[in-house]
Amino acid sequence: MNLLEVKNLKVYIGDLFVLQGINIKVAEGTITALLGRNGAGKTTLMKTIMGILKPREGKIIFQKEDITGLPPYIISKKGIAYVPAERAIFGSLTVEENLKLAYRGRKEDFEKRLEIVFDVFPDLRRFYKQKARNLSGGQQKMLAIACGLINDNKLLMLDEPSEGLSPKLVIDLFEVIRGLRERITILLVEQNYNAVKEVADYAYIIDRGIIVTEGSMEEISSRRDLLRKYLGVAF
Repeated sequence: MNLLEVKNLKVYIGDLFVLQGINIKVAEGTITALLGRNGAGKTTLMKTIMGILKPREGKIIFQKEDITGLPPYIISKKGIAYVPAERAIFGSLTVEENLKLAYRGRKEDFEKRLEIVFDVFPDLRRFYKQKARNLSGGQQKMLAIACGLINDNKLLMLDEPSEGLSPKLVIDLFEVIRGLRERITILLVEQNYNAVKEVADYAYIIDRGIIVTEGSMEEISSRRDLLRKYLGVAF
């Protein structure tokens, strides 16, 4: 079943025609990747799904409900978590305070959700009372993702999770992302093709606001011509 469908989405930023009729589907229980170079329109698509940007045309269907143009706080309540490329955490607050601020469920259920977070990110248990600014870059990224997991969301959108991380931390983080498939459906924006190919089930390549190809990750990985042209992958 498709959890999310984006239909003929057209988005302008000022006079710039950024998304030129985008169509994607995200099946429940999968990791779907959006691949493309800087400026291709990947982040714009995520922000439009989240309600941060408004489309000129098209529809966004989530759990069979039209959520097109709804404000971000309403979309969040419907079960979509968005983790932007910049670490969307509060450095002056502790890990605990960040998670409590992100949490919107019943107070009595917080500890149960917290155990799910600690199961995924054991480091956060150790640093629970520390200021977020004192965490390493990788730990801050994990905290940002944890803020999306603390609620019982259905879709987790991750925008460039590898950005700013060392190669070793990227490997570790993507192992975590692979494991998250059992808990939540993921839409993943990423430029690091080598990391994505190990975790994604399905992928779209976007270029200049247009989907140029789509397919299973295995199919996409076999198209060296496209990977070279649109992602700059060297073989």
